[in-house]
Amino acid sequence: MVLCVGCLYDGLNMEEYMKYYGYTRTSTKTQKLDRGVIEIEEFGRKRKIKIERIFTDQICGKVFERKGYNTLLKLLERGDCVIIPEMDRLGRSKTAIGEELYTFKSREIRLMILELPTTLIDMSNYNNYVAQLMVEAIQNMLLELYAAVAEIEWEKNKKRQREGIEAMKLRGEWELYGRPRKVDIQTFGIEYEKMLIGQTEKKEIISHLNMSTSTYYRYIKQWKELKEKD
Repeated sequence: MVLCVGCLYDGLNMEEYMKYYGYTRTSTKTQKLDRGVIEIEEFGRKRKIKIERIFTDQICGKVFERKGYNTLLKLLERGDCVIIPEMDRLGRSKTAIGEELYTFKSREIRLMILELPTTLIDMSNYNNYVAQLMVEAIQNMLLELYAAVAEIEWEKNKKRQREGIEAMKLRGEWELYGRPRKVDIQTFGIEYEKMLIGQTEKKEIISHLNMSTSTYYRYIKQWKELKEKD
């Protein structure tokens, strides 16, 4: 898919844009939105642009059921402008980013990407048609490149995350960072030791600690490994 947004500007003078909006996103709720919001606000001040509202989301880039983004799309009208800090705020895969760019293009909404200087140029100021085509060609190549880089970075991050988890599991550290235990291993150990001397039964442990049979046997293995280390 050709990631062309240059023709969004044809016949539209920057001063005639109806409204300016900002959008930024983080992949998780633990990440801060401040940086993206500050970049958009700072750009608005430098350009003396009144930004009506900055929409935000804290959700993975592969998910397009985003409350903030979808609210923004519903609000936009022909000639409006959306400012985003980076290309990958739209999405993580090249195909997904291309589809979003096409949405803006088909609705004649300008998209300004702060990390891509060519998207910040007011094309209506270019009276020379050949010069305008050259700028648009450069811009389209950069959009293709940045979309591809965004997808590669996302895949690399996933790979590093998988490798990190596997490394922690091998070191026996995964329980410190992974999914919280339903039952503390020491609590299980006390009940298990009672069973070994006939003070309780397996089904009573499972019922009392509210765990499945498979979890019960997994805990036995972990308890034995823990005792061996001691």
